[in-house]
Amino acid sequence: MSVTDAILEKIQIIPALSATTMEIMKLVADPAHSVRDVSALVGTDPLLAAQVLKVANSAAFARAKPVETIEDGVGYLGDKLIMGIALGASAAQVYDAPLDGYEAA
Repeated sequence: MSVTDAILEKIQIIPALSATTMEIMKLVADPAHSVRDVSALVGTDPLLAAQVLKVANSAAFARAKPVETIEDGVGYLGDKLIMGIALGASAAQVYDAPLDGYEAA
């Protein structure tokens, strides 16, 4: 088997992003979506919900009052940042696995 064939074979087994992340991407692409729709979807994934609240309450946003609900966090951060958080959390889960040939020496 050539190196190219081996690489192509490995590409076939790369895991997909989480179902929640895929749904968020589809939902945000729909111009008729609402903050409530995105919030409901974020609320189905505890890791993502925690990340959204963590970012919304971070010092980077310097809010006088803490964000306490997912809906407030989603509304405050906006679609693009929510999608970025979802992609980051999903990618960390997908790509945080050992890869043959890339082990530390």
